Amino acid sequence: AYQFNPLDNVGMYSNDASLLLPTNVLGKVYRVMAWKQRDASLTSYFTLAAVEEGQTEVQITVTAPIQAGPDLPALAAGASATVILDQFQTLHVKSNESCSDLTGTLITASKKVAVMGGHECANIPAGPNCGGAFCCCDHLEDQLFPVEAWGKHYLLGRSMERGKAPDTVRVLAAYDGTHVTVTGAQVNVPVLQAGQFHEFQVDTHVELSSDKAFLAAQYLESQTSPTGCSETCDSSLLFGDRCGGDVFGKPCDTDEDCCPGVAAIGDPAFIVAVPTEQFRQDYLFLVPNKYEKDFVNIIAPAGASVSLDDAVLSPGDFESIAGGQFQVARTVVADGVHRISSSQKIGIVVYGWDQYVSYGYAGGMNVDTLN
Repeated sequence: AYQFNPLDNVGMYSNDASLLLPTNVLGKVYRVMAWKQRDASLTSYFTLAAVEEGQTEVQITVTAPIQAGPDLPALAAGASATVILDQFQTLHVKSNESCSDLTGTLITASKKVAVMGGHECANIPAGPNCGGAFCCCDHLEDQLFPVEAWGKHYLLGRSMERGKAPDTVRVLAAYDGTHVTVTGAQVNVPVLQAGQFHEFQVDTHVELSSDKAFLAAQYLESQTSPTGCSETCDSSLLFGDRCGGDVFGKPCDTDEDCCPGVAAIGDPAFIVAVPTEQFRQDYLFLVPNKYEKDFVNIIAPAGASVSLDDAVLSPGDFESIAGGQFQVARTVVADGVHRISSSQKIGIVVYGWDQYVSYGYAGGMNVDTLN
C-alpha cells in the first residue's frame, strides 16, 4: 500500500508520499531518519503507532531536544524516556530547537510498532541557521524500515534533471564502526557510530556499500536550488520583458533567463531508499493525478529483461550506475496504476513534481530479516 498526503495535486503546495508496510513485517527496533528543524517552529519529527494487542512499552533515546507532550516530558539530546501505548495509540515526537534533527533517534519496543519520520516543512538544502534561503518548504514523510531490514548495498538513481539542482543523500548507521563507500561521486563518508549520519549532494547515479547494515535516504531539493534565485520574467512591463518586474532589470524571454540553473519546478520530497537485498521482481504502483511530470526510476542488474505495463524496455532506456553491474531507467509515466516485472530482482522509485510541490516514494520492497 501507499500513502499520499494529499493524493491529487489540486491547489497544493506541499505534498509527499510513502510506501506503507504491512503489520506482519514491522519490527521492534528503529533508527529515525528525518530532517533538521527550520527556524523556531517548523520541526523535525517522528510518529510511531502500536499495532499489537495489549500494551506496548516503547523507549526512545533522542538525538535532539524534544517538546513535552501529554505522555512525554521535554527531553534534552541524548536523554531517554519510556511510554506505554495501547493498540493503535500513537506517539508524535517533535524537535524543540532550531537546526536540531531527530535523525538517529533510537526506538526500541516490547512489541512491533510502525514508525514514520519527516518534517513539518523543510527547505532543502537548509539555508543559513537552517532558515528558508531556498524556496520553498514542503512537509516530508516516509515510513521507516526496522533495523533488521536494513541492508549493506544501495543503488540511487538520481532524480530527473531540474536545472542544476542536485539530490541530497543521507546515510545512517545502525552499528558502531560503520564504513560507507560511495561509488560514482567523489564523496568521503567518515566512519559512523551507531545513530550517526552523513549528508552529501550528488548530481549523478551512485552506489553505496558498507561492511555493516545502514539506511540511506534521497531528498529532492527546493525549487530555487541550487542558487536560491527566485526572480521571474515579467511580460507586463511597457518597455519589454524584464526579470523581477523591474523596468531596469535584466531583459528576459523565460524565467530561466532570470535564474540560470535553478530547478524552476518541484520542491522537497523524502524517499527512504531500499537496499538491493530487498529488491523484488514485480511491482504494482500508483501515480497520483494532476502533476506536471511524473517518473519512475527502475534500477536493475545489467542484462535483466524489464517490462513496464507489458512493454519491454530496450537497452537504450538504461544508464549505467557508477560504471558497475547495475543500471537505471528513468521513465516518464502517466497518471494511474502501472505494473513493472523483471527477469531479475529490481528496485523502483516513483516521484513527480509541479510548481513548488513534489512527492516521491519507494515503489515496493521485500522486508526480510537481514541482520
